[in-house]
Amino acid sequence: ESAALNTILANNYYTALPTIQDKNRLIIQAKKAIDLYDKSIKIYPSKGAYNEKATILYRVYNDVKAAEENYQKALKMDSAYHIARENLAIIYEETGRSEQSISTLKILLKKDPKRTYMYGRLAKQLSDKGEYDEAIKWLGYGLNENANNFEITLNKANVLYTMKQYDKAIKWYEKALQIQP
Repeated sequence: ESAALNTILANNYYTALPTIQDKNRLIIQAKKAIDLYDKSIKIYPSKGAYNEKATILYRVYNDVKAAEENYQKALKMDSAYHIARENLAIIYEETGRSEQSISTLKILLKKDPKRTYMYGRLAKQLSDKGEYDEAIKWLGYGLNENANNFEITLNKANVLYTMKQYDKAIKWYEKALQIQP
């Protein structure tokens, strides 16, 4: 058997999952994809197969532990495989482990600062913990990567507003409006 063929077929099943409305069909399709990823991994382990398998395990079956293990396997194969680290941070956040999510996001953004959409996620979690100055600092890093990023600019305005720094917040809300009228 070919690892590549199993992975290609599994990827096709995986790609179709979001379009399936029927829960039973979704579970059957997800099981087929996982089985094919497992076959592929046995022949030739790949970070992509571990990552996609983990996403199915979490999103379809809500198997947090197995998903985390597979994301970790992908990262063990390639510590620069940032999509797995990103997915791991999301699991931590969604399962109420904000400290783990925050530390994972910080690692992710230090290694791959171009993932500007993740700065807002990190800032929100820091703000939820009352760490507003830290949130502002990380949003600043994001703005260094993309000074005209609407989401980061809006997030900065929101954090400043929460800090009751209204004059600064207004400035950043106005900047956000200039970026996206």
